[in-house]
Amino acid sequence: MNYKCIILTRFNIRFDERCIRTLDMDWLNYRLDLFKQFCLPSVQNQLCKNFQWIILMDEDTPMPFRKQMEQCIAGCQEAELLYLPYNTNINTQFKAIAQKYSSNIDVLVSVRLDSDDLLSNNFIRDMLASLPSSITHRIAIIFPNGLQLYPERHIGLHITNPKNHFRALAEPAKSARGELDFSQIDFQDMTVLLGGQAPYWAEIIHSNNLFNDFEWKFHPRSMHTPLDSFAIDLQDYCHKKANRYFIFLNYFRYRLRHIQHVFSFRQPTIRKRIF
Repeated sequence: MNYKCIILTRFNIRFDERCIRTLDMDWLNYRLDLFKQFCLPSVQNQLCKNFQWIILMDEDTPMPFRKQMEQCIAGCQEAELLYLPYNTNINTQFKAIAQKYSSNIDVLVSVRLDSDDLLSNNFIRDMLASLPSSITHRIAIIFPNGLQLYPERHIGLHITNPKNHFRALAEPAKSARGELDFSQIDFQDMTVLLGGQAPYWAEIIHSNNLFNDFEWKFHPRSMHTPLDSFAIDLQDYCHKKANRYFIFLNYFRYRLRHIQHVFSFRQPTIRKRIF
């Protein structure tokens, strides 16, 4: 079985007018710092190099920043920048990508990776190794266990989230629809394979990313010892007492919000991530 793996990273493409800040140089430089610190080394250090990394950017990105990005990924042979116009039809765009890379390929595998997150070094290798010998329909590969890292607080947590956004999608190349739309995917028309118990990914929680913040339903546990399966040094996140205190404090806040909601009869606040 011949296959091609594509990692898709959305950097600053715009879907609507709310995303105008993604062209601001201050915002771009902030995201670039996160990208270089976490995302880029995690892709460069993959044990299996059988993939293509496509980084999606807005075609109106300022030229000085374009040059910065080109220099940033110059050392990663698998990476390429793809500039898209405002409000691009994502499904149509993926079909074009699939056609480009699917010649003489039986199976196309797409992986979503946000520009401020990271994969373990063995993510691609173990994900591809889990694929069956023959694929005739869509298959989702999910590694449920990962990390939440808080660089500004030096906190590291183990979490379990079977619905995480690091899923991979394998499908026959001729009918590939891909993982490029970044919406909630419907698992009813596919087989779902769950990966191993080790952490295979990490979410970076920072001041501009509260969408994936602390959630009790993810069963957070303190990270006590650093893991050598990630490209970055995790020693600074392994503070046992601080991590446990962080979990306790957030659980207390979680219960307090629940009690306030019950007695106030108000609708809970829904945090919306603009980008």
